[in-house]
Amino acid sequence: MRLYVVLFSSLLLFSACLSSRTSYQLDAKIFSRHVLIKATDSNGQKTAHALIHVKNSKGERVLFGNADENGLFLFAPPRIEDLRIIIVLDGKSVAEHLVTKGELEARFPKPPRYSIPQP
Repeated sequence: MRLYVVLFSSLLLFSACLSSRTSYQLDAKIFSRHVLIKATDSNGQKTAHALIHVKNSKGERVLFGNADENGLFLFAPPRIEDLRIIIVLDGKSVAEHLVTKGELEARFPKPPRYSIPQP
C-alpha cells in the first residue's frame, strides 16, 4: 500500500510539472531585405533578451543574436535560402520557426535588370 501512495504522489508531482511548463512561439515577418522575429511565451509575454539562432537547411549557423527587451530580433539574411529560426533559453532549444526560400523570394525586392544597349 505504501508503494502505491508513493507512486501516486510521484505521478501527481510529475503531471503538475508538465502542466506548468511554459511554451514559446516565434513569429516571422518578412519585409524589404529583412526578417523580423517576435519571440513570446504561451501567455503572449515578450521573451526579452532570448538567444536566437538562424540556421540554414544544412544545419549550419548562419547568424545569431539576442532579442531586444520587446522580444524582437531583426536580421538581414546573407543568402536567400531556407532558414530555421530557433529560440534558445537556458541552453535548450524551446521553439523553432521555418522561413522558406520561397517566402523570402516572394517578399524580397528583385534587383533591377540593366540592359546594355547594342550598337
